[in-house]
Amino acid sequence: MCLNIAEVRNIHHVHVWQIGEQKLMTLHAQVVPPHDHDALLRRIEAYLLKHYQIGHVTIQMEYQHCDTPDCGINRAPEASEHTHSHSHLGHHH
Repeated sequence: MCLNIAEVRNIHHVHVWQIGEQKLMTLHAQVVPPHDHDALLRRIEAYLLKHYQIGHVTIQMEYQHCDTPDCGINRAPEASEHTHSHSHLGHHH
């Protein structure tokens, strides 16, 4: 299954079934981490509805690192660079 969505690298663990007239699907999607998670989910859902008439889908996202040097995803702050108000006693970032 190819979704033709740039952030989606791989689709696997796909299950499709039908209840009455409604097609349902669950799948795992390996994706480059999106800037807008909800927008990517809506795009995948819209694609499946348009091309496969699947009206209900459950998607498990699996995030991958983008290896392209100029990719904005690589500029995301590391966990150790985040700011918050709790103490770091007992754990390290």
